[in-house]
Amino acid sequence: MPAHFNPTTDHRWIVSRVAFFLGIGLMVLVYMGILVTAFIRWLAEGVAVGLFGAIGLDVHQNPQWLYPLLAYVGCFALPVIAFLPVLAALALTWKSPHRIVVFRRFHTRYESRVLRRIAAQFFGRFGHVFTLADSQIHQRLWLRIPVVLGQLSFLQFHLQTVHSERGLGRLRRLLGRRWRLNLNWMVSFRKIFPVVSSDEFWQPCVEALLENADLVVMDISSLSDSLDWEIAQCSRRGLLPKTVLLIHQDHAADGDARRETFEKQLGPAMESLFRYGDKGVERRDDLLDRIAEILAPPGRWEGRTPVWQVMATIAATLMTALAVTAGGLGLAAPYLDPYTTGLSSPIKSQVLTSFYQIDNQAILSRLMSMDPEWTLSALRKSASDGYGRALMALAEVGETRDIGLMVNRISALTSSDDEQAWTRLIRWPNVKSDALLKLVQRLGRPAFDPLLQAIASAPRLAYDGSLYREYIWPYGKDLEAARFEPLLACPNQFGRFLVALELGSRKDPRAIPNLLEIVRQAPSRGLGTTAAELLNGYPRIPLRQLPMLDPYILGADEAAERATRLAAASDNVYLARILRNPPGGTGQSLLKILVEYERDEEPGLTQRARALLAGASAAWLRSLFSDHSGEVRLNAARVFAERGDPGALAVLLAAPKMETECEAANGKGSYPCNYYVVWAVEGLELLRARLRPPRRLAVDTAAIAGLPETMLASLVQLASQAGDEETANRVRQTATR
Repeated sequence: MPAHFNPTTDHRWIVSRVAFFLGIGLMVLVYMGILVTAFIRWLAEGVAVGLFGAIGLDVHQNPQWLYPLLAYVGCFALPVIAFLPVLAALALTWKSPHRIVVFRRFHTRYESRVLRRIAAQFFGRFGHVFTLADSQIHQRLWLRIPVVLGQLSFLQFHLQTVHSERGLGRLRRLLGRRWRLNLNWMVSFRKIFPVVSSDEFWQPCVEALLENADLVVMDISSLSDSLDWEIAQCSRRGLLPKTVLLIHQDHAADGDARRETFEKQLGPAMESLFRYGDKGVERRDDLLDRIAEILAPPGRWEGRTPVWQVMATIAATLMTALAVTAGGLGLAAPYLDPYTTGLSSPIKSQVLTSFYQIDNQAILSRLMSMDPEWTLSALRKSASDGYGRALMALAEVGETRDIGLMVNRISALTSSDDEQAWTRLIRWPNVKSDALLKLVQRLGRPAFDPLLQAIASAPRLAYDGSLYREYIWPYGKDLEAARFEPLLACPNQFGRFLVALELGSRKDPRAIPNLLEIVRQAPSRGLGTTAAELLNGYPRIPLRQLPMLDPYILGADEAAERATRLAAASDNVYLARILRNPPGGTGQSLLKILVEYERDEEPGLTQRARALLAGASAAWLRSLFSDHSGEVRLNAARVFAERGDPGALAVLLAAPKMETECEAANGKGSYPCNYYVVWAVEGLELLRARLRPPRRLAVDTAAIAGLPETMLASLVQLASQAGDEETANRVRQTATR
């Protein structure tokens, strides 16, 4: 067996190295596992938000701090809990570790780096190596703060700066705790314990370290007064025979008088002088043999380690690790196990977070029983920030004052470019629009007036049929109209539609513009039909109120038709003013209804329509000749025919080329047809009856080609009536081909 082999420490050296690298590996594995899990969760949450968040479904995302917290808890607690029993057993079995003290000159960057490597490689495996700390050899910042890197620093050697007698006493007590130092040694990579000391107390620290020292290592490459004093202390304690000297090879040849003085002081220790350089120490085997020779006797530890001290150390270590773990898991509990946390945690904020995670009513009930005022305040704050589950919770436990909050929140969510955003959202569970309906239904009639007030002041709010049908109509149908009048000037769609339906059922003329708006926008077929039916039941409208039809009467949709019928049933003066000079390309529905009335068999209605059409602007009618609808073009041409003006003859002759479809007799499907030909023949006959000859008809030969026989016959009669025999002959020739 080689003289330098030490079987009592080599196995501990190996185990400590294995434990250190296993701890590093475990830390890396935990971090990688947490990071991969976090990435997958983040990706899944991102996809969920992309798929469901865009359509209004409330998707919760875990906070970003959750994953680093879990990684830290895992790295802090798991290695301590896993390795502490093994390390503690090894630390207890090492009965006589040696105390090794290293002296060197401070703040020598190069020598300190090499000496640190030599001390860890040759001396650290035999016992506890102590040295005074400086800028080159010190404990790393992340090891001085145990909570930074978890298990890498939690069991490391820690000592605050010795700058008082109290600190010196703490150092002496620490040096007497063999088992604790053994445990520190097990988890240390360099196996060096640096002691931080103030300038005033460095000498008492050295004296404390030299007590019971088994080996002294002294670097004499750089000489100083401090080193001189340390040599004197070793000599006084008889430690020079147990001293190993190291010197850098660049200083070995120095022969100044001071070095000679040092060598005389060292005496027998000079026999243990070893040189080192960039590649390490020279005569490695000799150095190991010398160390083994000095440390052949067991270490000079006195007495046995008290059992209570061991148990207290283990308990404190485990309790601290478990406390950190419990604290971290406690912070993450609402996200890891929201159900259990929500039903058992005494912390209100955790219970609230758990409710937000899983939307469980039992958790909400428990939270209300803990502190209802705090709960409502927290829910209102989250609801104001747009959190859907807070709104849904207020629907279950909120008060009448929460109605305005919900309406304002829904108003903010209504897109300025999409008036139907809220209507689209009500198809999904746990979204904002359901909350308001649930709240007012739960509160009943006391919620009615606050709801109307909130709706009246909301800048944007799309119509919600469910809220109207299931709450507003049942509670408001028997109320006086004055309760709804503030909504007449409402800035949002819901308020205008609501007052239209309520006042419209009472035949209040003030509701007509809003009913026409419903018909025009038609957010749902049923609502549009209801508004149209209410408009049908209106009696004659006073002339002074007819201008409220102005925004609708010149359109091309059903709302314009409804406005025209209301105006025609009331007074011709209003329509005559409208027809005097309408903008070009507008009023298609107005023209359609008047032509329809003009065709009617009721004399009074027909005469009124003809009188109105007779005063219509010719420029306006001519602008409708280019409308995309064939019906509109033929209606405008009929008015020209009624006036005896052949200027619309080209429109009438183009009727056979207009494509239309007719419904099948059984109501299933449709087929191509052209009922416009009948209208064109009517127009030709009307023009013939109203035309005053002689008139020259500007009929293009190409327009005659392909006309049906009925139209050709009517055109021949029209040309003859006009006295235009040339056109009549051309038409006859075309008909005989």
